[in-house]
Amino acid sequence: AAKALAAEVLALCDRCRAERDADEWVDATEGEAKLILGDIEGAVDAYRRFIAKDNYLWKVSSTYLNARTIAAAVGDNDLGRKLGVLFGDPKP
Repeated sequence: AAKALAAEVLALCDRCRAERDADEWVDATEGEAKLILGDIEGAVDAYRRFIAKDNYLWKVSSTYLNARTIAAAVGDNDLGRKLGVLFGDPKP
């Protein structure tokens, strides 16, 4: 069920971009959906775009927490470490 919902979320992200109704959260949301779908490289690319937008620390921290929660739910420790490096966690 989570994968079906994640696919719908990706379609909504695309629609928001096409309608120019997307804010910085679209990249973070896309990253989360792609993690759920197992598209790790796509998720990392989306998170990089999100981080590059010079977001506030609380936004980046919140997004990192969500990403780590998804990684833990799928039981992927290597993914957790990769996300830690991406988000600048000194102890991923």
